[in-house]
Amino acid sequence: MKRTILLFFAIAGIISCTNKDTIPKTQVDPIIGEWQLESVMIDGVNVIDECTMKSTLKFNQDGTFTGVSYVTDTGKPCDEVDENSTWKNNNGETNYTIDGYIVEITFSKNNTIAAIKVTKDNPDRDGLFKGSLDSDETITYKRK
Repeated sequence: MKRTILLFFAIAGIISCTNKDTIPKTQVDPIIGEWQLESVMIDGVNVIDECTMKSTLKFNQDGTFTGVSYVTDTGKPCDEVDENSTWKNNNGETNYTIDGYIVEITFSKNNTIAAIKVTKDNPDRDGLFKGSLDSDETITYKRK
């Protein structure tokens, strides 16, 4: 009889546990990590060259990012520009503020590709999203 009662309590204890009773895993934002520039699409055309493709970003858990952008429009063959700024996930899904700009980021299913949509409505484009566009652009990064 003791065994039956003990077995009953053991089974009841196991059944009463739920996923909510376990320690929640810390959710890591999918943007955190190192990223390599893959493409810059404007009106369906990839406008980057070999120099620009070397650009990388590292998004840190503390809301900062660092990186190096490579540009050819400075008069030098391939000029290196350090990137240091902040990022914030605004809604837990796709709306981010990066370097002061509100952008929409779509991640691939396994979070290895990030497509950043920058709209022409962003005023005074400077910093990471330099330039002034007549149309929207999608910047794609691949996780390193």
